[in-house]
Amino acid sequence: MNNEITLAGEHRPEFSSAWTSWFGLVLGNWLLTLITFGIFRFWARTRERRHLWAHTFFGGEPLEYTGLGRELLVGAILAFFVLIVPLVMASLIGAVAQGMGLQALMIGVNLAIYAVILWVVQFAIWRAMRYRLSRTRWSGIRGAMDGSAAAYALTGMKMLGLQIITLGFASPYASARLFNARWSDARFGSMKFVAEAQWRPLQRVFLQSWGIALVGLIGVGIVEWQLIGPYFSFTPGAKPPPPPEIVFKVFGLNLVWLTVVGLIMLRYYAAQWQVLIAGLSLDGLRFRFTATAGDWLRYWLGNVALVVFTLGLGATMLLWRHWRFLVSHVAAEGALDVDRLAQTRIDAPLYGEGLADALDVGAI
Repeated sequence: MNNEITLAGEHRPEFSSAWTSWFGLVLGNWLLTLITFGIFRFWARTRERRHLWAHTFFGGEPLEYTGLGRELLVGAILAFFVLIVPLVMASLIGAVAQGMGLQALMIGVNLAIYAVILWVVQFAIWRAMRYRLSRTRWSGIRGAMDGSAAAYALTGMKMLGLQIITLGFASPYASARLFNARWSDARFGSMKFVAEAQWRPLQRVFLQSWGIALVGLIGVGIVEWQLIGPYFSFTPGAKPPPPPEIVFKVFGLNLVWLTVVGLIMLRYYAAQWQVLIAGLSLDGLRFRFTATAGDWLRYWLGNVALVVFTLGLGATMLLWRHWRFLVSHVAAEGALDVDRLAQTRIDAPLYGEGLADALDVGAI
């Protein structure tokens, strides 16, 4: 391996896994999970990650996943006692308070439960990312996270409050802020990721998307009123109901509007990936994400078709397709000086992302 890996122009990772090998792996995992009454699922996830990592090459070097199934099992057990048991007990307290007519106590307990869950979700996202980075190696060097999950969770709560206050219009700012907070804590070996995603370009796309959707809603509302207005009355029975053909036209207009809104927001979703990843760099490498809204649309329609036309069996391929899609649209430009790259001194966590698994925010 050269002392310096030079990535001239646009360099893309490579994914070499065949769908047949993945399908066989998943079927074997499914069978072992079934006969072990679900216990093998932690080892199944580990085997899947090892497969995906091992077939992903960057600069000619494969990734390596070093996590263990028992680490995920320990994480799940800890999450059960740290999160699930206290939440169940709090819920019982709320139910008892309601039964005793203590409405204020019941409301307070429920609000506390929701606040804790929202905080723990952000906490779990950071911890899950730390675990996966610490178990990912490339050229013998592993990743790490140097920061505080609690501090990140607090930032996440602030961003959620900001989105609520602004009725969602601060979403681009919140997305960029949280992305930068996570990746600014990330390390690869002795090198630090730099995350400087800009929210203003994303805000423009967000406002354009909602503006177009609002104009469409007003237009559809005007047309629909022209159709159903003659049949509308505040007094029940004063006018006959609209005929079926009018009802079908209104339904069709709503369906068309919802489809257009979905495509518009898909444009924002694609722009979000592009803007966030464009703000990420490592040493001399700058990353980009090249998937357009059309790429995402084809990917999702392909997933739907795969599941529908295989009567659900194709769902086993969705994770493989997701990883392949992400890898095929990541690009990097610049140079990485391996001579300056040393192993990280940050301790790796001892167990897996049990909280993220319990809350279903663990991604891959």
